[in-house]
Amino acid sequence: HLDADMLKERCIQCSSSRQIQLSKRISKLQGRIDIYSEAMAKLYLHRAEGSISEADFSDTLKRISSEKQRLMLSAASGTAELKQIGRSSTREDIPVLLNALDNAAAETLIERIYIGRRSTGSWEVPVEIHWSF
Repeated sequence: HLDADMLKERCIQCSSSRQIQLSKRISKLQGRIDIYSEAMAKLYLHRAEGSISEADFSDTLKRISSEKQRLMLSAASGTAELKQIGRSSTREDIPVLLNALDNAAAETLIERIYIGRRSTGSWEVPVEIHWSF
């Protein structure tokens, strides 16, 4: 069986690798956001020069804006997760650290899983996870 300190150490190691992954992902997303921002600026210039029609301008601007917005939301989500992982360093935050584990690490820490029967009229199935610590 694992003690809480050993679990915390393993969780911190997993969360560190997750932090690195998230940082790389956020950096890539920010690069793509910058590219879309530049594309929007160029699009405005082309429209001002009259080299593209109003319809093409509107259509392209909508597509670029929606993709940029999607990327910004994804980056914000990653940043929030990164902050959450960064704050998870105390014993009380072990559940948060467990969420940062990859599947292989989680499987080694699970002793058994009980899956109950769903209640009549409900779609929820009770699940109990018993950890090996």
